[in-house]
Amino acid sequence: MLGMKSFTERRIAFSRLLLLLWIALFALTHHKWDEGGLMECSLTWSAVILIGIAMLGRIWCSIYICGYKNRMLLQTGPYSLCRHPLYFFTFLGVLGIGFSTESLVLAVLLALFYWLYYPAVMKKEEVALTVLFGKHYTSYCMKVPRFFPNIKNFRQANSISVNPTLMQKRLWESFWFLTAIPIAGSIEYLHLQQVLPILFNCY
Repeated sequence: MLGMKSFTERRIAFSRLLLLLWIALFALTHHKWDEGGLMECSLTWSAVILIGIAMLGRIWCSIYICGYKNRMLLQTGPYSLCRHPLYFFTFLGVLGIGFSTESLVLAVLLALFYWLYYPAVMKKEEVALTVLFGKHYTSYCMKVPRFFPNIKNFRQANSISVNPTLMQKRLWESFWFLTAIPIAGSIEYLHLQQVLPILFNCY
């Protein structure tokens, strides 16, 4: 699985590069909604809720996957709902980050980046898992949807084993979503104080 590890490292690096480019665009963009108005508040609260769900969901996935990844086929907990629950909850976090800008255009743009890139990532991982687990994974794919969870499939594990070191790493990776809201608030404050230039206005 060394090739898969290298691919994962490149995927993370590319994702971070796209996020930095998007933040740079956000730093030069301001929304057209009324300050303190209904739409602005709705987007802010949507961001808080989505980021909260994303963090809890990613932690839930990490509890199951830490200590088991590539060692056994996970089919319980979040992995009974869909084949890529970690990516599903990450997508909710991406939407939350987008909404934290209080701009629908920036939120849609960030979601578009995700959908242009991550389906290929999921497919590549599925190919690797098929090689690793064979017909067991093929059977799993026939019963469990790829991305959007099916609540009817939910099955809880009787017990799980967790690697504390890996779990701590995954927790930190989940908590970075929280930084989106203060960063977005700081950028908006700098816009209002005319410290940062506004090159684009959009809804």
